[in-house]
Amino acid sequence: MNNTVCIYVIYDVQSVINPYIVEVLREILRFVKDIYVICNFPQLKKGLEYVAPYAKKVWFRENIGYDSGAYSDAINKYMDSKELERYDEIILTNDTYFAPIYPFDEMFIAMKETECDYWGITRHPGGYDKDIGTFESHIQSFFLYFREETFHSKAFQEFWKGFEYGRNKAEAIVRFELGINRCLTDNGFVGMAYSDVSDPPFHAEYGFNPYTRYALKMIQDHRIPMIKKTVFYGKNRYLISALRALEYIRDNTIYDSDLIKNYINEYQSKGLIGPYYDFQKLDQFVKNHKRVYIYGAGVWGHIVADYLSSQNTSFESYLVTNPNNENEVAFDNVKIERTDGIILA
Repeated sequence: MNNTVCIYVIYDVQSVINPYIVEVLREILRFVKDIYVICNFPQLKKGLEYVAPYAKKVWFRENIGYDSGAYSDAINKYMDSKELERYDEIILTNDTYFAPIYPFDEMFIAMKETECDYWGITRHPGGYDKDIGTFESHIQSFFLYFREETFHSKAFQEFWKGFEYGRNKAEAIVRFELGINRCLTDNGFVGMAYSDVSDPPFHAEYGFNPYTRYALKMIQDHRIPMIKKTVFYGKNRYLISALRALEYIRDNTIYDSDLIKNYINEYQSKGLIGPYYDFQKLDQFVKNHKRVYIYGAGVWGHIVADYLSSQNTSFESYLVTNPNNENEVAFDNVKIERTDGIILA
């Protein structure tokens, strides 16, 4: 067992700890000496039993500064320097993923053989975001492992001493996810992602978040051992890929897929992860109409199209105001028959 410490952050809109976290912490504890849990809500309503057997300490705080705010408080306030110095390495991670889809052994073995100073699970290829601007390729921050030379470096310590909470999600990404990568890279440290060295390696297309767009591919073809919760949210453009990934996990791994399914069903029914289509009603609607059109070619329109494609069902076209692609037509140019159906998306 490595002399490694893990700081694990939990945030939940209901101020609860969910059952899937048991499997994550149990697996992480196989590779670290201690786990410290920080809950980004001041008062827990239920679920302490899911972390108590695995955590050396559990802290509660207001959700100020998102996950990186919790990491900062742990490093600067909750744990004194002597306490941190007892450990050789550190993992900073959070509750935003289900795991282990596959045992972490193969990932830890692969990364032990990889020459780098810190590592994570996936690499964002870089791109542009309206709230952030253009950003570079970097290791994503939902799981970061810092080796001894990096963890105890002046650069790492100074980064956290001067860290400022992000006031919104975009600021949190810039200050922590992009910030820690830039800080360490500028000081000569090399970061790698498990997806860089998986068998086969996985490289996302420029501008696309890898775990969002490629959920099924990463699980099925590259044995990435975790899947992010947000890929199951209703607003995810690639929701159907996530649902296919869930089917693959159920049919091809020993991970208890009910942990994912139960979470989705509960939070979906409470309206906490965005609106969802009723896919059973959608199937029936398609069967009841001779031709089917999708009104709108945005996120929701593409989710419908992806679903119909996954069911080997075709649709006539997207109905839009100003067609830009060959599968889009102007509403005014289509004669709608009584036997036709339009899905408003």
